[in-house]
Amino acid sequence: MKLIARARKNFLHCSSLEGAAACATFFSLIFTCINLDINPVEYLTDALKKVASSHHTEHCSLVSRLWKERRAVEDDLAISGSSVQAAA
Repeated sequence: MKLIARARKNFLHCSSLEGAAACATFFSLIFTCINLDINPVEYLTDALKKVASSHHTEHCSLVSRLWKERRAVEDDLAISGSSVQAAA
């Protein structure tokens, strides 16, 4: 609740409706990440890089819940790959 009150107070200083909308969008993304136990910085960094790249067309895969599932699979593959290398 304290974060919501702080955000509301910060919205008072937005210089335009577009700026307030952008700020609200980022707050929404950040709080969604927090609720899903995702590091918001890691998620936003990865998602913004993929959106900025012209070859990435599957924006649905950047939905935070799906992103978390994909990241878990990638982490499992990385762990199993390092186990195979260590055994060799």
